[in-house]
Amino acid sequence: PQPPPPPSPPPSAPPSPPPNDCLRYAQGAGSSFVQCTGDTFCWPPPCRRSRHMRLVDLRGQPLRSAVFDGVDMTGASLDGADLRGCTMYGTHLAGASLRGALLASANLQGANLQGANFSGAELTETDFTGAVLTDVDFSRALMRRAKIFSVQHGARAIFDGADLRDAQMTDNEMPNSSWVGTDLRAIAMEDMGLQRARIERADLAGARFVDMRMQGALLLSTSLEGINLNGPANLSYITVSNSSFRDAFLPGALLVGAHAPGIDFSGAYLQLAEFRGAHLEGGSFRKAQITDANFDWAYLDSTDFTLAVGRAKASWFGIRGSPTGLLVA
Repeated sequence: PQPPPPPSPPPSAPPSPPPNDCLRYAQGAGSSFVQCTGDTFCWPPPCRRSRHMRLVDLRGQPLRSAVFDGVDMTGASLDGADLRGCTMYGTHLAGASLRGALLASANLQGANLQGANFSGAELTETDFTGAVLTDVDFSRALMRRAKIFSVQHGARAIFDGADLRDAQMTDNEMPNSSWVGTDLRAIAMEDMGLQRARIERADLAGARFVDMRMQGALLLSTSLEGINLNGPANLSYITVSNSSFRDAFLPGALLVGAHAPGIDFSGAYLQLAEFRGAHLEGGSFRKAQITDANFDWAYLDSTDFTLAVGRAKASWFGIRGSPTGLLVA
């Protein structure tokens, strides 16, 4: 019989990609990587090679005031890099890792940051105007006085444990975002879409909110005492637990179908507010201003309206349960 043929050799590993020649531009502070965009010609023609910085490793690099405008840095590793004052206008950083990176006063306007990881990064006064923030992780980031304007793609962004004191956020859509343990003291938020967001153990002292859309959000263990929610605020179908709206300013607020049993609204300004069908059992509206507020079909068993102003002018059609202090002497 013929001997069996020798076994085939194992397939050879694919050749390693050549080192990214854009790394030669990493010359420390003030480096410019703007040459790493578009195509470059090579030999023999018609050879063309795309220039990019995808998956590059710049961890810990000193690149203060560097210029990355328009560069494709998808999946890049920039953990711990010093990028203070750098410009990343329109830069593609989807899936990039910038954990613990220093980006104070950086310009990330129009950058694509989808899925990027900025956890623990230093982002003081960083500008995110028009950036894509979908699925971005800002956990524990220092973001004091950051500017976040005109973000239309910010779903599921994570701000857990981040410091956003004195930050400015205007005209942003961030549904399903997370704000657990976030420091929001003195933040200014206007025209914000936070539908189905989770806000838990957040510090809102001195915060200013105008035109907030928080339908279906979770508000847990967070005090909004004295908060200014002008605009009006749309809090329809919100779930509130272990939180307080004492002395809050909520004119015309929409809390239709809200689930807020036991919540304290005492002293709050609630003129023209809508509580239709809301669960408010055991809550307190003592000394609240409720002129022209609508409580139709609301669940008000043991809810306290003692000394509330405007009780006679509010609407009570079809209320469920037995509230206290409702009758005017």
